[in-house]
Amino acid sequence: MVSDTAAYPRLGDTEQIAEAVRLARQVIGSGRDDPDALWMAGCTVSFLAGEHALGLAAIERARALNVNSALAWGAGVWVDGILGRLDLAVESAAHAARLSPLDPFAYLTKTGLALAHLVAGQHDVAMTCIDQSLHNQPRWVPSIDCKIILCHLLGRDEERQEWVARLIELVPGATIARFSAGFANILNPEHRAVFATALRKSGLPGE
Repeated sequence: MVSDTAAYPRLGDTEQIAEAVRLARQVIGSGRDDPDALWMAGCTVSFLAGEHALGLAAIERARALNVNSALAWGAGVWVDGILGRLDLAVESAAHAARLSPLDPFAYLTKTGLALAHLVAGQHDVAMTCIDQSLHNQPRWVPSIDCKIILCHLLGRDEERQEWVARLIELVPGATIARFSAGFANILNPEHRAVFATALRKSGLPGE
């Protein structure tokens, strides 16, 4: 379902991104009653176009259509976190875990929950969530990105460098610009700057 290293758009992929957003809007606008299509379309317009309200509306419709979809509830964690709605993100994450306690994709929800706590300034809690995500899936790039940011914010420089080295191993040729672009609609400018600084201090090239 989710590729380890293709979770964020790459610089130069503007045509593919535009097409993905177009198709996602089409799914949402057509009023399809497919909950999986809706929550995936909601994530697409939120992450790739910054249309968080539209994305959240699609995800909420997906939940209404299938109240037992752990993935739909987990998707909402991400968008609620981006919007700074920490309480709702926490509630949705807990609900997803109750629906599917052994979900092989629980690391996705944990990363979204880490993002919500990061945005709220709760760095220690965010680190706990991201460590849980990495325990379940140590190769998923967005989790590693968040780990690097949090290590930098918490002053864990040696650990930060270790994770940057792992990031470069997973994504050869990675640059600060590539990953900053991937966060354009997910993190605010302040946190994107923190991420860029953490990567720069660990030796990652800018371009």
